[in-house]
Amino acid sequence: MKYISWRAENLAATAALALAFVAAQPLLASSPFGIYAIVDKVVFEPSESAPERIQIWGVFVVPVPSPSRHGAPGRGFLYYRMAPGREETTRKEWADLKTVAGTGQAVAFAQYWVPNPNDPNGNPHRALEVRVYKSGDVASQDVYPLGLGIGIVKMRSEGQAWNREEAHHRSIVTQLKEAHTAQ
Repeated sequence: MKYISWRAENLAATAALALAFVAAQPLLASSPFGIYAIVDKVVFEPSESAPERIQIWGVFVVPVPSPSRHGAPGRGFLYYRMAPGREETTRKEWADLKTVAGTGQAVAFAQYWVPNPNDPNGNPHRALEVRVYKSGDVASQDVYPLGLGIGIVKMRSEGQAWNREEAHHRSIVTQLKEAHTAQ
């Protein structure tokens, strides 16, 4: 019986130590959103009335190859073409982006986790790849990354953060606003 008691005490101590270790680790991004942005302007190609492509100019925080992380804010533009078979939804999101362009409002869109094209089952376990081009770069169009089906989400940095995910969102928005103001 003493042997069992000793093991139980060690198990409890080990569990407490493991919990303390996990709690001390840096917080990984738990955001479902792939792209955070302050949009300065949008350019529709060939025209606003019949868009097939979009340039989204502003400051962006996008996923990095390391799992569950976003990079530092970067100024430039994203260049996308219409999502095949989802033209209506894509146009709605593009219209929303035009609405917030130039307002200084932080937004989030696209999904962080996307299907891995090398996985035959299409499991969503790869971070969205996003290229932020600089003015003057030769840009190639990517397919617009329709995300969670909730469109463009306005983000804020003020007030009480009620959980870690919200605190993470607010941290990103604060970084976006600082980078937007600095440049």
